[in-house]
Amino acid sequence: MFSAQADFGKGIGRIFNFCSTCHLFKGRNMILKLLAAFIVFSASALEFSESFTVGGSDAVLKNWQIECGNWKLTEEGLNGTSGGGDGLIFYKNQQFRNFVMECNVRVENREGSLVFRASDKQNLYLLVFNPKTDKDSQGSVLVVRRVNGKETYFAGTELKIPRKEWIKLKVVCEDSNIQIYVNDKFTLSVDDENLKTGAVGLRVYGDFLNGCNASFKDFSVKPK
Repeated sequence: MFSAQADFGKGIGRIFNFCSTCHLFKGRNMILKLLAAFIVFSASALEFSESFTVGGSDAVLKNWQIECGNWKLTEEGLNGTSGGGDGLIFYKNQQFRNFVMECNVRVENREGSLVFRASDKQNLYLLVFNPKTDKDSQGSVLVVRRVNGKETYFAGTELKIPRKEWIKLKVVCEDSNIQIYVNDKFTLSVDDENLKTGAVGLRVYGDFLNGCNASFKDFSVKPK
């Protein structure tokens, strides 16, 4: 579904072939230096950030793939709504294994989630933020694994943050370890080896009786 940056490997091969045949680059050290420079440049180019605060230009979404739900840019950021299950949008240009992902989330109703290591909408991880809905309720952040469409809630903690308040969520993945931060404060850590790599993105989830409405801004993802 998602294509990793295959041009990275192809580019290295082309440079190596060129250096091997060109009389200007006969020395092995020169070849290695050129390859090292290309690798450093390519790795830095894989970092991605999107503010979602450009006043509603749809050109901002060119790097994103809408799978389902309703997504639009507003002055608040990228707004997602759903009244029929998942609303999913993926960053489509790269897949990630070890990475740091951050995003600010504001929930009007129900929940707002970050998606990571997604191969498709049936196989992914979710960091779900459920705010407090009233003074007596208890909010939460949950880590969810979805494999072949079946969901398992395998980590989480209570969170006393109300609706309509911006919150910063951060996911740090390194091999099987998943760490979660809320407003730059370490919140939980869990290990899971089911999903190795994949796309990152955003999710809202609602139904006919209780629709979902959330906004997202200042999204970034960086390989580790």
